[in-house]
Amino acid sequence: MADKHCEHCGAPMVEYRHSLSKGLARCLYRIAVAGGGPVNVYQELKFTHSQMCNFRKIQYWGLVEHSSPDNTRDGRWNLTQLGWHFVKGELPVRKWVVTYRGTVTAFEGDLVFISELTDGWRYREDYVADARSVGANL
Repeated sequence: MADKHCEHCGAPMVEYRHSLSKGLARCLYRIAVAGGGPVNVYQELKFTHSQMCNFRKIQYWGLVEHSSPDNTRDGRWNLTQLGWHFVKGELPVRKWVVTYRGTVTAFEGDLVFISELTDGWRYREDYVADARSVGANL
C-alpha cells in the first residue's frame, strides 16, 4: 500500500479504525458512577496513563461530550444520553468506528452491548437485590 500524503501540507492521508474496547467501556462506567458529569476525568477519576491517552476516542461513538465545548482542554466531560443508555445496557453501538483526521467517516462491525465488552456491570442495586441473609448460623 502506497502512503498518500497531502500535496499541500504533507500530512498522511489515512483513515484509522478504532475498537470500542473493555478499557474504554470501563472509563464510561467510571464516569457514570461519578454522576455522569461534568467530571474531570484526569484529576477526579485518576485515570491511568493508558486510559488518559485513549479516553477521548469514546466521543467518536457519541457516548461522551466535553462539558465546555469552548474549552476542550479542561478535562471535564459528560456522558451523553446515548452514553447513559449504553452504560445501562439499554442500547448497543457498533464495535468499530473509522476516523479521518479526527472526524468519524464510518461505523463498522456488529452492534455490541456494554455487557459484551465487560462481562457485565453490576450496579449497587443489583447486589442489594441478590443479597441473602446468612442468619445466626455463623
